[in-house]
Amino acid sequence: MTKLVESGSFDFPLICLHGDNLPRGGSLGMMSLTMGPSSNKSNKNRIFLLIGVAILGLAVAWEYFRGSRIENGFSAVHVGALEREVEGLLGRPSWIEPCGKSLGSPAPNCSEYIYRDSFAPLLPAYYSVRFDNRGHVIGTYRYSSP
Repeated sequence: MTKLVESGSFDFPLICLHGDNLPRGGSLGMMSLTMGPSSNKSNKNRIFLLIGVAILGLAVAWEYFRGSRIENGFSAVHVGALEREVEGLLGRPSWIEPCGKSLGSPAPNCSEYIYRDSFAPLLPAYYSVRFDNRGHVIGTYRYSSP
C-alpha cells in the first residue's frame, strides 16, 4: 500500500528493466516519492529565481529595443520636423528642458528633448533634439563619452 504524505508526494509506476524483476504476481507496483517541506521550499526558491531571471531578461530586451529605436530614428530627424514627428520616430523623451540646461550651450526661446541611451550612465550616450518656440526642430546632437 502506498502512503501519501500531506507535504507533497507523487505516486508513479515502478519500472522494471528485466521481466524477472517484476514483483510477485507479475504486475507493476506503485512506488511513492515523498517531498518534504524543505524540498517544497527549494522548489519555490527555484521558481522565484526563474521568474526573476525572466523579468531581468525581458527588461534588458526591452531596453535594447528602445535604444535601437532611438538610434535608428535619430538619423531620420531633420531640421524643420515637428515635435509630434520626432516623438513618432523616437518615442517620449527621457526629459525636456530649456536648451543647454544639461547638455550643450544655452539658447534663448528653445526647448530641448533629451533621450538617454537605454544603458546610460553605464554607456553614456544622450541624444538631443532642439525645438524653437513654434515646435520645429532647429538642431540635433548626440553626446557621448569615450
